[in-house]
Amino acid sequence: MSFFEFVCPFSDRDAWLAARRKGLTATDVARLASGGAGVWAAVRAEKAGQETFTGNVYTAHGQAREPIIAKHVEAVWNVPPNDQLVRMVERPEFLATPDGIGDRAIAEIKTTKTDWPAEDIPRKYIDQVQWQLMVTGKDQCVFAWEPHENFIPTVMEPRVVLIGRDGTRMAELVEVAERFLAQESETSEWDDLIAEYATKKDIADTATADLDEVKARIRGRIGDRDELKAATAFGLITFTKVKGRDTFNTSAFKKDHPDTYQEYVRPGKPSERLSITPKEVA
Repeated sequence: MSFFEFVCPFSDRDAWLAARRKGLTATDVARLASGGAGVWAAVRAEKAGQETFTGNVYTAHGQAREPIIAKHVEAVWNVPPNDQLVRMVERPEFLATPDGIGDRAIAEIKTTKTDWPAEDIPRKYIDQVQWQLMVTGKDQCVFAWEPHENFIPTVMEPRVVLIGRDGTRMAELVEVAERFLAQESETSEWDDLIAEYATKKDIADTATADLDEVKARIRGRIGDRDELKAATAFGLITFTKVKGRDTFNTSAFKKDHPDTYQEYVRPGKPSERLSITPKEVA
């Protein structure tokens, strides 16, 4: 009896998405294992058919490069490419789509802006691999990643590290999955919006971090110059060192001269404050 069975290929997008909603994939479990209640709500909304992420330039780059990297992995490590969603026979709600499936090993492929050291692969990807190994029953994963700068690969061949089974971590991920599957659905008219907010905030935070990283590189190139104006065919960069401004210590003045301070206080105009805080999972 096979340890796992094939469900449907990624090329049959509608069937693939529908099948994924019936269980938990490696990506789902990795998100649940490291995310708060906002992430849990987002995953629950996705299982109900409310997709909140449809891809971006990074996923498009990955989809374009992964078949090329997969050919290298097959040639060197003898792990053929895979685009089929698979499920564990004993636990059909446990799903995965490894990028390659061989006789004893699977493959997982990533494209990344960060050229990680082999010992410092992000935990979420390690969790994905452990879940895939558990679902397929394979012994190890050929984890390959190709770093890029502005979507141009920075290496001739992808980096590769072999990742073996970690029974302890697998058990922890199963506990996370079972907690999610057993969790009663406490519905509210606000759940869908909180879930969408949490997902979009993650995307926005990532984009902000990416922009900050590029700005830091621009600042580094400016160096010790006091000012700069660089006009190119793609845009304009201006830089000026600004002198510090004097500020008035309102708190100290209020403490030392409360009567005078009160004479100059004017009532503020009404305003609105909206706070959204996805709850953390205990």
